[in-house]
Formats: sequence, C-alpha cells, structure tokens
Amino acid sequence: MSNIVAIVGRPNVGKSTLFNRLIGTRKAIVNEESGVTRDRNYGKSHWNGKEFSVIDTGGYVCNSDDIFEEEINKQVLLALDEADVILFMVDAEIGVTDLDQNFARLLRNIEKPIYLVANKVDNLDRMYEAQEFYRLGIKSDLFCISSVSGSGTGDLLDQVISHFREETVEDSPLRTPMAPTKQPTRVRTIPPRKTAATVGQNPSPSAICPPSVKAVRQKPTPSHTNTWDFQVFFFSSGTGQNS
Repeated sequence: MSNIVAIVGRPNVGKSTLFNRLIGTRKAIVNEESGVTRDRNYGKSHWNGKEFSVIDTGGYVCNSDDIFEEEINKQVLLALDEADVILFMVDAEIGVTDLDQNFARLLRNIEKPIYLVANKVDNLDRMYEAQEFYRLGIKSDLFCISSVSGSGTGDLLDQVISHFREETVEDSPLRTPMAPTKQPTRVRTIPPRKTAATVGQNPSPSAICPPSVKAVRQKPTPSHTNTWDFQVFFFSSGTGQNS
C-alpha cells in the first residue's frame, strides 16, 4: 500500500504552494517564473490518522519544443503513473486556458481518482467563477481552495484519504511469522566423570593439577589471596588421554 498523491497542472497554478502546505514545510521553491520546479519533489503528510506521500511536479506544457519543458513533461507522466490519487490544479484567478484543456484531455484517459482543484479562491465571486472549470470534463467534484491560507484544503483531504485503507495485520510486514516446524530432540550421552576439588590457603592448588585436566588454570601468584573459592576440575578416567 503506497498512498501517494500527485499534484499536477499547467505552470504557475500554485502546485508548490499547496505541496508545502500539505507537508508542513517550505521544501519546494515557490516563484512566479515558470519552470522553477523541474523534477518530482517528494514529501510526507498525514490527515485524520492516515499518512501519505505527496509529489510536487513541474507545469505540464503540451506539444512543447523546449528541451526543459519536455523533460518536465516526462517527470509529470512518471508522477501520474506512480500516484494513487491525482490532484489536477487550476487557477481560478486566470480561468480556463488552452493548457488546462490540453492537459485535461490527457487525464481523462487515466483510470485513477482525479480531483479538480481550483486554487486562489479567496472570495465568493471567485467561487462562482470557478464553476467554469467543469468544462474540462473531469468527472469529480470541484474543490475550491486557497493554497496560501489553507482554506478548503480540509474538505479536499477528507476526500483524498477516503481512497487509502488502513493497514491491517495481514498487510503489515511486521506480522507474526508462522511457527517453525518442531525438530526432533537429539540426546547426547555423556559418560560419567570424576571430580576433584583442591583446597588450601597458599599451597598453589591451581598449579598442581595434571596436564590431562580439562580446566582453565589460574596463574599462581605469591599472594595467598589469589584463589578465593573452590575450584572443581573434570578429567577422564584414563590417565593422560585427551578427549
């Protein structure tokens, strides 16, 4: 489950401003000059307990001979392919343009949730005027917002996250794995061993054990406090045998 939202549209409609508002930081550069955003820009956002990724894209210009605009168009197409939900942003201050209509024809062939977002709607007059964007033929509700103030973005996000489902135990990569198959228990027979204990205050008991003893010896020192506790050594019944 990816939960990716792509913001697309022609140049200078406020895509980067909306992107910055959704992720809560000024990650994308906002400028009146077209072509500032050339590559896809990614960020994280969340709404009502659901987390999702947001992609900011450059302005799409159909049938352009400019090499930079051609590369921007490629990045936009990649974002459209990657997204689960698409926000088609237009400018209510300017109205419907030829670039909007050309891009809308491309979007109408995509079988994904697409929402028409009219930006720069900061008064009632703009809200009424924005109804003309229904001419673009996008089969969705029209959301009138202001990416600068955030007005209307809540209703838009409510609709966007309706396409994202909560991750269940079956979806989670951290789900409990199947119990491993029980292997038969292997029993190892251990022959009886003899034990010996050396005690004493300073006769250097750590140094008197024979070489066949399986134990790590302590280094004797002149101090009578070198060995503080009992030491138990295990050795084979056969003298001098290594096992």
